[in-house]
Amino acid sequence: MPRTFLLGMAGIAACALLATGAWASGQQQKEVVLTCQKCESSPTNVFFESRYEVVQAFNKQYAGRYRIDVQHYGGKDENDLSYMERLALANAMPDIFVAQSTQLQTLAKTGKMMDFAPFLAKDAEWANSFYPDAFTSLKSASGQVWGIPEERDVVGIYYNKALFAKAGISAFPATWDEFLADCQKLKAAHVIPVAMDGDWVTQLMWANLIGTQPGGEQFLTSGIAKGGFSDNPIVVKATEFLKNLHTSGYVNQDAFTGDYPNAANPFLQEQAAMIANGPWMVQADITGKSALPDLRSQVGYEISPGWTTDGRGAIVLAGNAGWGSGSRDPAKQEAVAAFTKFTTSPAIQLQRTLKTGAYWAVKLTLTPDQVALLEPLTYSLVSSADKAKYHYPHAKFATTQPFTDAWKNYWPGYVQGTMSTKEFLDKLSAAEQ
Repeated sequence: MPRTFLLGMAGIAACALLATGAWASGQQQKEVVLTCQKCESSPTNVFFESRYEVVQAFNKQYAGRYRIDVQHYGGKDENDLSYMERLALANAMPDIFVAQSTQLQTLAKTGKMMDFAPFLAKDAEWANSFYPDAFTSLKSASGQVWGIPEERDVVGIYYNKALFAKAGISAFPATWDEFLADCQKLKAAHVIPVAMDGDWVTQLMWANLIGTQPGGEQFLTSGIAKGGFSDNPIVVKATEFLKNLHTSGYVNQDAFTGDYPNAANPFLQEQAAMIANGPWMVQADITGKSALPDLRSQVGYEISPGWTTDGRGAIVLAGNAGWGSGSRDPAKQEAVAAFTKFTTSPAIQLQRTLKTGAYWAVKLTLTPDQVALLEPLTYSLVSSADKAKYHYPHAKFATTQPFTDAWKNYWPGYVQGTMSTKEFLDKLSAAEQ
């Protein structure tokens, strides 16, 4: 923790180099005040706390020129979108806020959202600092950019080395055939092979099974919105493989509830050998206060198996949450652009990773000392993912809410044989149209 604190202070100091132009030359101008929601201090929420600390650093750096007024957030997670839509209708949207990409896309339809595209176009160095896929979920078809990505996470599959050893497995499977063979060995050793929940985790595995096929990445990136799932052999193959994991008894018995804890708990209690999830699980659960004492030493983290030995892949959650703005005033928009550039500077992005466990949206070149501060389990996954053949989004973030609702409603019946693969996929397609 002391090293993290020192690095954070050094990072904030380094951001002083961002002050340029008229302000740096000492010219006076009227202070621009921005409102920000989801920036308030919350010691129990590391993401809120991280944003709050960045806002305070920004206010200090730009004192007299720009200032962010932190407002109390009046929404709840379950009604974020409707709350923001009401603000849009009342012309009362905050100048800065954080939302999921699907929410930003919906809010853009109100005509009250700031378009970041002109500011990125004017600053090529800033635009080019991001990973190429960082704005995938934040752009419109016509090129508007409705948010600046807060993070870019790589999602892999955690596995328990001790449970693997109990089943006579020495390494994580490289192919889906090996994955199935290992599941059989784990079941024979009275270990739950894969933990699932019928929603988030299950759809992660579905995305892996689709994305590691030729053409799967394109489907998850854009084709999924067009429907026609039952006519797509890539989707059919992945769906039937995932169903087979359930009918073969390779998942936990309560894998249909849609409740994430029903997947997380068996893995964290060392009853299940594998679970697909993101890097935040390390800090929140695997190394947390409630974790089993030996769990961290037993956990490995790998990118997805592939259908061939050279066809492994990784889910990239890029641009799925971002800083949006409801500002329509040119001076305030300049200030918003300055703030979002500040939050995506290398020093601040690294500081945020150390605070939250979520990874950066910009391309960083780290020193050995900086790498030493990172959680090795998740950093090794990020590094190996750069070498994966396939990169693709999570199905949940490539679809609308009705798709998730349909999945949760129909997936249990499909697995239990009450409908065919075609019927199930047609229901998902209809929900997405």
